[in-house]
Amino acid sequence: MSARVVVIGGGLGGLAAAVVAAARGHRVTLLDKNPWLGGKAAVLNLPAPGGARGEASGAEGGNTRGFRFDMGPTILTMPRVLRRILAEAGRDPAAEVPLLRLDPQWRCFFEDGSRIDLMQDVGAMARAMEGFAPGNGAGYRRFQDVARELHGISEKFFFWKPVEGIADTLDFRANLRPDTLREVLALRWARRWPG
Repeated sequence: MSARVVVIGGGLGGLAAAVVAAARGHRVTLLDKNPWLGGKAAVLNLPAPGGARGEASGAEGGNTRGFRFDMGPTILTMPRVLRRILAEAGRDPAAEVPLLRLDPQWRCFFEDGSRIDLMQDVGAMARAMEGFAPGNGAGYRRFQDVARELHGISEKFFFWKPVEGIADTLDFRANLRPDTLREVLALRWARRWPG
């Protein structure tokens, strides 16, 4: 059954919701306060000195003179979500949004002139962290272990599940299964997070 859906906000989340709803056969209207779509994934175009006022525009927009600044996102951490949305809409993700893996993924600069790169390889990143902030390399590895565990639980229990109401989050039968309780209790929240 087709429904009329209004999505408020044309940022990445709003665009994703609109694409999925349309792909599922709904009539979608997308509203945004800005004259461009993409939210933080917009482009800021500024003219060369002495030119007209700059403006933000979608990824396709742009001026022919002046300066272009990508306003974000600076990194796409879960490209599989984007691929899934585009695939559901019957689009080829590789053709629609070609992605290029970067390593280092970004570089942080500090006032004192120091810098550190974020790298994909956990071992290389832990070594870089240890060199940048001695004593923190092992902590970075522990953080990655916890993050990996939390990510696995998220993927298993709720990340890909639709949530249309509170009842969708309260599956007592599934949540009280021994294997589920074992995974949740294995997180040992009180021992992992400073309080």
